[in-house]
Amino acid sequence: MRTISDKWIEELPEPLVNIFQKTNADIVGIIAKRIKSIGKLSKSDIIRLSNSLDFLGNDLTKIQKSLSEATNKSEAEIHRIFEETAKENDLFAEKFYQYRGLTPLTYDTNAELKAILQTTENYLINKYKSLFNLSGSNLCFKWQNGMPYNIQQAYYSAVNEAITNILSGTVDYNTAIKKTVETIGYGLCEYESGTMRSIDSVARMNILSSVRQMNMSYMRVHAEKYVADGIELSAHYLSAPDHLPVQGHIFTNEQFDLMQVGADFEDVDGKEYDGFERPIGEWNCRHFPIPIVISISEPSYSKETLEEMHQNSIDKYSKTQIMRQMENNLRKMKRKRMAFSEAGNEISAKNLQKDINAYSLKYKNYCKLNNLESQIDRARVYGYRAISTK
Repeated sequence: MRTISDKWIEELPEPLVNIFQKTNADIVGIIAKRIKSIGKLSKSDIIRLSNSLDFLGNDLTKIQKSLSEATNKSEAEIHRIFEETAKENDLFAEKFYQYRGLTPLTYDTNAELKAILQTTENYLINKYKSLFNLSGSNLCFKWQNGMPYNIQQAYYSAVNEAITNILSGTVDYNTAIKKTVETIGYGLCEYESGTMRSIDSVARMNILSSVRQMNMSYMRVHAEKYVADGIELSAHYLSAPDHLPVQGHIFTNEQFDLMQVGADFEDVDGKEYDGFERPIGEWNCRHFPIPIVISISEPSYSKETLEEMHQNSIDKYSKTQIMRQMENNLRKMKRKRMAFSEAGNEISAKNLQKDINAYSLKYKNYCKLNNLESQIDRARVYGYRAISTK
């Protein structure tokens, strides 16, 4: 079953992440190119320009077009992701229906299953429609003062700062706008509940969380129909310590219910476990329960595989957290370097490219030293190309 495969689920959001990254690159590029064009103007031209600023409407129209394209593309991609997930769940449930002598249900034939699929889809589609709204407050840049600036505020601030610095003539142009370019270079964020997250991280987090929640609700309906009497927990490498002992094991419904409320419980083999606070499938948990009929279910994971996962998680879980932070740092550096290139600040771009090259080597060596599989693809940024540092 692919929906029990952590690797398959982790790959689901990537096309949507690409859409978000492209939108980010497009909007940062529009602002950076405008700053570059201002830097080429004479003071007299800038004075005339600052009295009209005719280009503002044109640039904001381009930004709005990019946001609209992202909305349409993300809607289609969200539908694909959840339809594919539903089909995999239906395929998994089929054998249990057959065992009970029942006609298998699918999201095409059952209104309740279809409603779960559509509710999950609509939630994310509406969220991104709201997010990709030029006048909305959730989509922002983290500005130099640490405050969120929506796209229009960031655009006006960046352009006005460039104009002011050139007219003042106190420092050279590249030095004057360096902080502004660095700020937009970190990219677009979602601001929610006092927290800012990059929009590609938001896409990945929302999809993964929603897929796992949909799996639980969707399979709960199937379970009621084919009368499941137990659950098998999914399993993955580098599990968090609290859920590590139970992943991949099979439990009766009653014992799983005890697990979810923090009480002590046992699996179908009679192995006893201490209760834990964090429920399965919640609070950033990557596991989810798969409803089964115990008498005909074969474990998805051998004892040897689970033991390998267990040892691997103990040895490497904390190390992978550092690895993820390094990947995030690389993404930030790449976005900023692209902004410098778009703004024509070649000196800063080349200096940062040197830092990226050195940090990429540091990441590679860290993975090798700690016997971790490099996942440098997680550090990719749409449109990024390394430049010569000569």
